[in-house]
Amino acid sequence: MPESLRPAHRVHRERYNAAPTARGMGVDLTLHGRRRDGTQFPVDIALSHLDTPEGLLVIAAVRDMTDRAKASQKRDQMNRQLAIIECSDDAIISNSLDGVITSWNPAAARLFGYQSPEIVGRSFTLLSPRDHREETAAILAKIRTGTVVQDLETAGVTNGGTVFPVSVTVSPIYDEAGAVIFPCIPAFPAR
Repeated sequence: MPESLRPAHRVHRERYNAAPTARGMGVDLTLHGRRRDGTQFPVDIALSHLDTPEGLLVIAAVRDMTDRAKASQKRDQMNRQLAIIECSDDAIISNSLDGVITSWNPAAARLFGYQSPEIVGRSFTLLSPRDHREETAAILAKIRTGTVVQDLETAGVTNGGTVFPVSVTVSPIYDEAGAVIFPCIPAFPAR
């Protein structure tokens, strides 16, 4: 046990000894263990007991919670990022490398007139006028190579067919191995 956390562990042990029933120790407190090299790591400790002829034997199952804590932090970070995207005044769209829309925020719905269920899974080319389709293909080709297309003044088309000037920045999004997996496209009406 880390020196600073020994009192907390002691309190939990005393509570258990006073009423020995199987339970976890880390329910209301984050407990930490200490490795041989002195580094600390989050643990979950479950206590149970066994009555033996020699007396009560307490069994402690200690589980390293490092991976779970990291996953929780990553989930929290992703939830904050998703909240930012949902609250943004800029249309933020992602699509697959072959141009199929995979996500769509509320600002995109306001700008282009499509609600998420009616556009996700459809081709990104629906958002460009027919005479801009080659430009869209060229942008996707650049993204596949990891190139950012920044502040492109182009044209968009609404669900009702209205063509309007739009400014877009298209950035590649990478997976953990560093491969481009999809583009992210913030868009807003050109000023």
